[in-house]
Amino acid sequence: MAIFNSSVLSFKLQNGKEILEDFFDDIMVYEYTDHLEICNVKDLVDYIFTFKNMANISEKEISGITEFLKNKADKNGIIRVTKQSGTFMANRK
Repeated sequence: MAIFNSSVLSFKLQNGKEILEDFFDDIMVYEYTDHLEICNVKDLVDYIFTFKNMANISEKEISGITEFLKNKADKNGIIRVTKQSGTFMANRK
């Protein structure tokens, strides 16, 4: 059955409708687009380095990431990070 395929198990807003079409009719996708406004680059850098695969990053790389993020801030010092979520509503076949 296709549902046990590992690529199918990666269910996301972007591919969910296609996956659900095998099981449901009249699928509606309701998207909710939002954003975060980050005003403290250090807080963002600290958060990034909580991820396991960032543990062995050098001070030079940390400095580079910090500068990169500072350059992404707008004139008010705010970095906008878009986020997208949503839900599906469907009728069973």
